[in-house]
Amino acid sequence: MAASGDSRRLIVVSNRLPVTIKRHDDGQYEFTMSSGGLVSALSGCKRSMDFQWFGWPGIDVPEDEREHVSKRLRDEFSCFPVYISDEVADRHYNGFSNSILWPLFHYRASPFPSSADRADPAEIIFDEAAWFAYREANLLFAEAIREKIQPGSLVWVQDYHLMLLVRLPV
Repeated sequence: MAASGDSRRLIVVSNRLPVTIKRHDDGQYEFTMSSGGLVSALSGCKRSMDFQWFGWPGIDVPEDEREHVSKRLRDEFSCFPVYISDEVADRHYNGFSNSILWPLFHYRASPFPSSADRADPAEIIFDEAAWFAYREANLLFAEAIREKIQPGSLVWVQDYHLMLLVRLPV
């Protein structure tokens, strides 16, 4: 952790938090660090600067349980959840990010045009509801960051799921 008084702060913003959350049948939550390249690559930053991670928790947390989940994520992992309804999360992630943006950014000529990972941009169908969900999700992220950002913060927005975020007021 950075020395007190050190104003260096890294705010990482990604579609998902680096924590996997499971809600058991008895209502108890289990939190474990996720594995992945971004999580591993940024783990060293925690030793040299104040580090906060914003992202969707991956599950729908009931309104009356959000304070408890948010506190555990903040205290145990320096994470701040961005709560998004299941419908918006699905349309944002699957509907716009992965059905429209991903093919546009990853297009390659392919002998297998029906392959999902080699979609032809000419076959992409714009879905207005997915676009509105993409915008709404980005706005929810901007609102969450706005509450925590401080002068001198370095904000790292990870990947195309949150491209609008850099143009929104925080």
